[in-house]
Amino acid sequence: MASSVYKWEFMADEGRWTEYQGYNGSFDSKTLERHYHLNPRGKLHFTIRKFSYTLDFARMEQINHKYGTRRAVRRIVDGTSEYDGSAATPTSQWQFQDKGGIWKEYTRGRCSTSSQDIQSQYQKNPTGSMMFTVKNVRYKLNFADMTQTNLSTRTTRLVRRLFR
Repeated sequence: MASSVYKWEFMADEGRWTEYQGYNGSFDSKTLERHYHLNPRGKLHFTIRKFSYTLDFARMEQINHKYGTRRAVRRIVDGTSEYDGSAATPTSQWQFQDKGGIWKEYTRGRCSTSSQDIQSQYQKNPTGSMMFTVKNVRYKLNFADMTQTNLSTRTTRLVRRLFR
């Protein structure tokens, strides 16, 4: 996929993925992709308006230096139905097993991702993993093991995918 064009997005306050725009004509998906290729495990420091941020490519998160807030970041193939968010099967539902054995769906508002986002990531790499946050706590969802791990406490919970 060397000829693919990638789009970089961050999780906005409204729980929607928002593409990085060309602030001051220079900070957009193309710029981020160039920096990512220079060091895919590195960090990029930048300022937009009066706020300074760090984009951590390895953790796929953006950190606001003033407030310490963290936002999920993703890199997706732009312009293909396979990866543009519409590829998630409408009948796919991703759930985690909460306390007491109760299964709960991944929904925005509760966390930084949704069943649709998870399905899209799963389709790209069914043996991989993805990161997400719940109230500033980072989690890793492992598709091969079908588990989610709280990266602070190391608590692991079961994950499942249902078809409705």
